[in-house]
Order: sequence, then structure tokens, then C-alpha cells
Amino acid sequence: MELLAHILAAETDEEFIKKFLTELFTKDEQDMIQQRLRIITLLRKKMPQYEIAKHLNASLCSITRGAKELKKEDSAFAIIVDKYLINDKNFQESLNKSK
Repeated sequence: MELLAHILAAETDEEFIKKFLTELFTKDEQDMIQQRLRIITLLRKKMPQYEIAKHLNASLCSITRGAKELKKEDSAFAIIVDKYLINDKNFQESLNKSK
């Protein structure tokens, strides 16, 4: 993870990063990452876990894991959601399409 974090932090070309991540992760892995981002965003919006499970067809284990991470005082999940996802219209639309 250290190497990946270093690469992503150093690179400034968003299109290149997107291409790199698309090549790095399989379609299923990309879908899993997108699902995790949806889960933590809905948790941050105070949606009950059972509703998230139903809305996203997600396992309670995945949702509980996200909830535990969000409760940490220095949660990177919380920072990412608050900084990038809560107000991103395209991402919010993807949450609505998940229904």
C-alpha cells in the first residue's frame, strides 16, 4: 500500500490516474471499491445499516466494517466522504441509481 499511496500522491494527472487504476484493478475489483464508497457515504449520511444493505444489496459485514472505520477519530473514510463524495453530484446520482 505504501508504494501505491506514494504513486497516487505524486501523480497530478487525473486522467492518467484513472487509466492506471483501470489497468490495475479488474472490473469486479473496481465495482467492489465503488460499492464501499457508496456504503461509507450512506453511513455518513446516517442511513441505517439495514436500509443500506437493502438499497445496495450489500452484506451487513461490509457495512459494519465501514461503520467501524468511520467511528475512528482519524478516519480517512470520513475525510474522503466529507471532502469529495458528499457534495459530488455525479457520485450522489450513482447512489440514487443503486436503488
